[in-house]
Amino acid sequence: MQEKKEIMRRHRLIVLIGFPLGVIIAFLFAIDTIKDGIQGQSGLTFLFSIELFILAVIVFFKPDFIPNLSLIFSYSTVIFLFWLTISNINIAYHDSTYGRHFIGDSLNGLMGWITIIFIFTYLSLSRKKNFIFTIATFGGLLAIATYHFMYLGTFEISYYISRWLNTIIGVGTAILLINRIGNLQTHYATYDSLTGLLNRKAITQLLEQEMGRSERYNRPLSIIIYDIDHFKNINDTYGHPSGDEVLKSMSDLVNKTIRKEDFLGRWGGEEFLILLPDTGKESAKFLAERVRVAIEEYQFEKVKHLTASFGVATNQIGWTQENLLLYTDNALYEAKHSGRNRVTSYCANQKL
Repeated sequence: MQEKKEIMRRHRLIVLIGFPLGVIIAFLFAIDTIKDGIQGQSGLTFLFSIELFILAVIVFFKPDFIPNLSLIFSYSTVIFLFWLTISNINIAYHDSTYGRHFIGDSLNGLMGWITIIFIFTYLSLSRKKNFIFTIATFGGLLAIATYHFMYLGTFEISYYISRWLNTIIGVGTAILLINRIGNLQTHYATYDSLTGLLNRKAITQLLEQEMGRSERYNRPLSIIIYDIDHFKNINDTYGHPSGDEVLKSMSDLVNKTIRKEDFLGRWGGEEFLILLPDTGKESAKFLAERVRVAIEEYQFEKVKHLTASFGVATNQIGWTQENLLLYTDNALYEAKHSGRNRVTSYCANQKL
């Protein structure tokens, strides 16, 4: 939730900086076209600058409107650029002194801006809206090519093919890079770098979701928190690299032991949490015991023999997420202080 607010804040900041700059640039362009005697282009450019100003004002007071305004901005910008290009083609048709290369320059500018708009829409809009935007944009480019052919008697195929390919390659590469960066950021924000398990933040978010589902549908929910016994001795005796290898090996072992529908995360240090959706108390205890035995029987490199202590608790009506975590942690505390290498389940009437 916090990340979503931060993304929205940054998006709003970009809009509030970019749109006013767009107003200034569009306004100066409109003045320039008036000096050149191109009244149609200047009029539309003035309208475009006014639109950008209105959008900026709306975003300033109503930031929640950003997704819809982004769609309006994307379509109106492309339409505006299309109109300028068609206008240049029309001028070339009526004025033989108008150099053919100016049309190429116009198309270059159009394609450059469309690349930017594509990236903007990819980051701002849903997949469905992006698909519609892509089809509409390239359909518009085809319409320009047809218009060009009708007015100038030549398809000027090199202009369109080269610039379409440039746009497709440019946008495709940018989107692949954005996807790659986004996937890496998501991975680093979700998974523990040492063990490859869900990190504390990610497992906490999943727990929050499953708590809501448990209450909404009256379904059981249990969690297990386990801790490697005497882990400090491993680091002191064999060194921290060996301790890290133990954490990785144990994570792989437990991942193979639990069910596919369960979630395993590193809770902190040598402590781990298993989230068990749709699982009651007895089933959770059974699974915890199965994991405990698997760890006890496994032969680790260098260290060889290890054990772990387990605390188990099942969600009850009226409990909060904090209650469930506290009671599971209390059960783990009891297991460690009762001799370790055992599973203890929380009972409401037990003294911890």
